[in-house]
Amino acid sequence: MCQAHLLHAGSAGLPSTLQPTLRPGRHRSYLRQQRGCAAAATAQKLQVDFAVVGGGIIGLCIAHAILLKDKKASVALVEKGGLCAGATGAGQGYVWMAHRDPASPLWSLAARSKHLWQGLVDSDPAWRKAIEWQDIGSILLGRTKDEQAGLGGRQTMLAAAGVSASLLNDVQLRNLEPSLGVSPGSSGLLVETDVQLNGRRAAETLQAACVGLSGPHDRFQGLFQQPVTHLDLSDDEHRPQVVHTTSSRVEARQGLVLAAGAWTGRLLDAALAVHPTWAPLFRPRRGHLLELQLPDSMPPLQHGLMEVSYTQHYARPSKVEAGVSRRAAVEGDQLGVTFTAAPSASGSLLLGSSREFSGWDTSPCPATVDAILDHAEQYLPMLSNPKDMKASCSGRLTRKSILDVSTSGSRRQHQQTDAQPGSNTAHGAADASQHSSSSCDEVHIEALARAEHETQSVISLMDHVEVRVGLRPYMVGGAPLIGPLPGLPHVVVAAGHEGSGLTLGPATAELVLHHFYPELEDSSSMHSDILHPRTALTNEPI
Repeated sequence: MCQAHLLHAGSAGLPSTLQPTLRPGRHRSYLRQQRGCAAAATAQKLQVDFAVVGGGIIGLCIAHAILLKDKKASVALVEKGGLCAGATGAGQGYVWMAHRDPASPLWSLAARSKHLWQGLVDSDPAWRKAIEWQDIGSILLGRTKDEQAGLGGRQTMLAAAGVSASLLNDVQLRNLEPSLGVSPGSSGLLVETDVQLNGRRAAETLQAACVGLSGPHDRFQGLFQQPVTHLDLSDDEHRPQVVHTTSSRVEARQGLVLAAGAWTGRLLDAALAVHPTWAPLFRPRRGHLLELQLPDSMPPLQHGLMEVSYTQHYARPSKVEAGVSRRAAVEGDQLGVTFTAAPSASGSLLLGSSREFSGWDTSPCPATVDAILDHAEQYLPMLSNPKDMKASCSGRLTRKSILDVSTSGSRRQHQQTDAQPGSNTAHGAADASQHSSSSCDEVHIEALARAEHETQSVISLMDHVEVRVGLRPYMVGGAPLIGPLPGLPHVVVAAGHEGSGLTLGPATAELVLHHFYPELEDSSSMHSDILHPRTALTNEPI
């Protein structure tokens, strides 16, 4: 058998083949194995100290942290697509504490990450400008008496955790945010210390910083557009962890970090040749984000805004919830739309947000876009004024107008990108589909691009509206996995952060760094058993 398909197992008794477990009725392709061996023989060979699989914000934070800590260490960052190809490029950029639960094990991670981001921008003004840092604060919005009472309880809870928050009545809300549609009895909770940044710019800046730390010995290698085909994992400290991509063979002498988001579970199951164990723990949860120009008469937002029901996504995770969540993820759930809005540094408006388990499809969904607009108008009524919209004669896209045009000459190819390990690439292959344009008397919709990257699609629905779609890496139970694999101490998982990559990234990198460099200052106060990969395997089976 080709050596590239062996896992060097010692006393841990791990499986010896890297091919995924076959379902009944299927047969392993001998030819596919031979082709894999031939590709391994001709691939570019790269030897580094650490390999990080996944070029999103988590992987970039980890690579940057290693390069900063160890001036002699070399790092290869492996990414199946381009920079910001996944959830990072489709995020709203919140680094908030307002909607989080201090009782959650993720609270300390979020607080630490926010502190680390703040340290970067305070120490170097160039970082502040580069990542479009905005000290604008956040406001949680309540519209009922029950929600108002909930905001009061949240104020007390946040204060006990050291975060100051101010309750706002309807008059104060209207004064702070003139664009809000405020009715009598509306309320808000203002957290002035919450911040906003641009996830895309943050990723670009981190990559540039890694390149800057590379030095004359090329300590950093960014391998983009290189889907992972398979992994060779070893529990022998004298053998490297090997990452095979479509064009490279990367040998990591000291450690491998899997930060591939929703694809992490598939990579592990393929590498360990086990019955699907890890893949069911990670689910792609599609999200849409809209960016649009403000109507002429609409005052710009002064804060980030979020309806209070959004906080349900950040409830305290637990093992019990993990079992329930796993079943829900497998069975699927309905589309959820929650109002979020924030100003970008350039003056545009970012609108969200949607959540749905829809497989691996990254096509923008017209009905979802329209649902976000409909819901946003309840909070920002000026969005519905046809005289003020710059983009369209009709003022906005209704569900009917989107669907009518998309089915009359500009029909998109909704392709599933559910690549199976071995059938194409375990890390996912870049996928591009054809796009076309169409116009009508009142609305012009042009499909600018079906993303070249598997995990993000961007289309222009109107001249001033951009839709970003990304697959959040949802982890059952609501908490990411951060730590070494059982029996493989040199292989660390850092994935499952869902929509909190920016908020949890720097602290996640610290935890990973502490594992490889235990002499560092103790970071155990940020860790919880629920984050350890070994704990995930004890959860209720499907």
